[in-house]
Amino acid sequence: MKKKTASILMMLALAGSLLAGCGNSGSNGGSNGEAANNANAGSQNTGGDTAKISEPLTLTFFDKNTGDAFTNEVAKEITKRTGVTVEIQQPTGNPAEKLNLMLASNDLPDIVLLDRGSDIVNKYIAAGAIIPLDDLIKKFGPDVQSQYGDVLKKTRYTDGKNYYLSNWYGMDTDPVLGMNIRKDVLTELAPDKAEGGQPFTTDEFTQLLKDYKAAHPSVDGKPTIPLTFNAENMGAVLGTFKGMWGLKTYYEDAGKLRFDVEDPKYRELIMYMNDLYRQGLVDRDWAVSKTQTWEQKLSNGIVFSTPGAYWDVGNANNALKKTGGEDMQMMAYKVVAPGVDPAKTTFGPRSPLGWDAIAITKNNKHPEET
Repeated sequence: MKKKTASILMMLALAGSLLAGCGNSGSNGGSNGEAANNANAGSQNTGGDTAKISEPLTLTFFDKNTGDAFTNEVAKEITKRTGVTVEIQQPTGNPAEKLNLMLASNDLPDIVLLDRGSDIVNKYIAAGAIIPLDDLIKKFGPDVQSQYGDVLKKTRYTDGKNYYLSNWYGMDTDPVLGMNIRKDVLTELAPDKAEGGQPFTTDEFTQLLKDYKAAHPSVDGKPTIPLTFNAENMGAVLGTFKGMWGLKTYYEDAGKLRFDVEDPKYRELIMYMNDLYRQGLVDRDWAVSKTQTWEQKLSNGIVFSTPGAYWDVGNANNALKKTGGEDMQMMAYKVVAPGVDPAKTTFGPRSPLGWDAIAITKNNKHPEET
């Protein structure tokens, strides 16, 4: 239920690369002759599946998703086993602008994380800013090969080479979207369901919103909000409600594919949302709540619930945790529409490709260790 889950998974993927990359340093050569010789000269076999380099090495890593320092327990273990430390770089402004600026100026970090959904990956490849990984994986990354498997075939560029690793490498069946609800308040109002495992019906959820409004009309003198939306992330908002009704990105009707809005159930979910609003259970100002405003409302402890991905509420959860501990955070719960099998809801499992690309730049002098 924490914002950093995706980044942690990326770090684990990076960990696999680091451990695997150092684990087979007995081979000579590589994609960069001088770098390969230096890498092999500085490596020593420790008798296990990893090899710790003789001199400490720091790799710079531009990560648009997190500014967290490389100091958590996973990071410490990576450094302990390999001698490699990662210096995380994150822009204070627009990550896309920073990536384009780095490309234009040739001021590139050792590792760069790019958005697979934009054209930035193609730009970096066309400019020769990131290097092919095929030889490195073949010679020094057997664990990378076994972990990613056929996913590597799906991330090849038009020239048949792999220039990056996707940030996920296996189908994840956990739902992305859900109704994020304050656990401490839910423990008060519905203690039998606070620990999860039991979905709420839409009627039960509506009653929860009413109960919250009645029990907590204000917090620190500010009116409370049973349910609010992030107007800048309506894909996640509508995706959550579509998930309750088991809707997909399309509507199949008599063997033909139609737009999802043509599904009769789509009208049901819109009517449900409208009913919540008419009952005064939805934030009246939600339509003008940008991400920053939305996060402030959540962080102030005046919001009971909000739909979206469980990592969307990460910043707010950090603030809530500091204020009231673990249970004050917003946790993701499943709400199911009438007549829908809870097993057939569509809250969005993730594909094995993820949405980011982790690549080694041409300026990296230690591609094998990386």
